[in-house]
Amino acid sequence: MAYKQQPKSPMLKALKGNQGKLPQHLQDAIKAAPESPAKQTTAGEFAHKKSIKDKEMGKSTKAVDKVKAAYDAMTTDKTYADAKKVYRKAAKKAYDAKSPAKVKDPVTGSKVKGYAKSHLKVDKVRDKQKRKEAKAEKLSTARADGKVTRLERKGIRDSQAKLKNKQVAKRNNSFQDQKVADKTYKENTKLRAKSKKLSDAVDVGLDKKTARKKMDKAEAKASKRIARASARAERRKF
Repeated sequence: MAYKQQPKSPMLKALKGNQGKLPQHLQDAIKAAPESPAKQTTAGEFAHKKSIKDKEMGKSTKAVDKVKAAYDAMTTDKTYADAKKVYRKAAKKAYDAKSPAKVKDPVTGSKVKGYAKSHLKVDKVRDKQKRKEAKAEKLSTARADGKVTRLERKGIRDSQAKLKNKQVAKRNNSFQDQKVADKTYKENTKLRAKSKKLSDAVDVGLDKKTARKKMDKAEAKASKRIARASARAERRKF
């Protein structure tokens, strides 16, 4: 009997409800989703979820904030649109605070995960604050003698640029060190899991020598990967 490929089930690809009214790219996304028909999202449900997410991210204004904005427009000099912008900005700030932005490796530009990511973001904010404080202090000193001259302003700009370069170098070096620490932790976690699996296998009959060889091999590979990560980090340091 000749082989005949089974066609894809129309149940997986069919749109539901008024999903046919959605934009084409959303229809394609729904069709490509590996959901059963019972779990498929209707156009109304999809739009509702997106609306809630947009309001949470500050892309659109929450209903309660619209009421506050209308009150602000009546009691202050702000327009209704300006008042809504203030509330959207506050919502975006709150969302970003609990969902940190993606951080990239300062050398390669690739996205990174782990503690290195959070440390880099925190250090960047702290460094900016330090530069701001240093600039304010220098301006205050310059104003004590009278009006700040053009040469004094140039000197302040130059000192700010030097401070920023030092901070960038220090931040990058710290970031590379933390990436190595993250890699070491990840490899050690894998080795612990491997050790447990081999121990369980020995309990049900695996030869101890074979298990030891497998563990030694895994440890050697992990050591090589950590060494490569360390060498790569050293090359990327300023």
